[in-house]
Amino acid sequence: MRVRYEFQRHGFMVAIVDAPSDQQAGGMITFRHSDEHAQDIGAVVDYLKAKTAVPVWLIGTSRGTESAAALAIKLGSRIDGAILTSSITVENRGGSNILRLPLASVSVPVLAVAHKDDQCHVTPPNGAALIVDALSASARKKALVVEGGDPPKFNPCEALAAHGFLGIEKQVFAVIAEFIKGK
Repeated sequence: MRVRYEFQRHGFMVAIVDAPSDQQAGGMITFRHSDEHAQDIGAVVDYLKAKTAVPVWLIGTSRGTESAAALAIKLGSRIDGAILTSSITVENRGGSNILRLPLASVSVPVLAVAHKDDQCHVTPPNGAALIVDALSASARKKALVVEGGDPPKFNPCEALAAHGFLGIEKQVFAVIAEFIKGK
């Protein structure tokens, strides 16, 4: 969300969707994979496309990649692509490892971005390549591992660390923008 203004400066429209109010108290663990979640986000996608006739991409970071990947599976060609950053690819108590999802059924373009120095125990940098390897139906997919940035300010699994691309947000955004634009 820190780069939402970068998206806007480059001509992208940004819609930020939070967890539904009835799911905020830990209910997202199973909700992220539900048909109800796909219906909710599908309604947002349909609204955006009806109002603006623009491509709609889902972007998720960390636990949000679980939603973005599950939605790419369920919504299919209703979306135009997905960006997965700092993806959770290690089993944990907070939800699913996205490699357990049927990623082979994702046909839209996908960019998986990781940071070489991400110290979060559930988002190892090699996860980006593992995700791309699992995307057998996607004709356009890419794994990218970036490096650099500022030292972490807090927990390594939070945004103000390599996990959130601290200090290199604009450079990472530029790569994401190029991928979305098909370059």
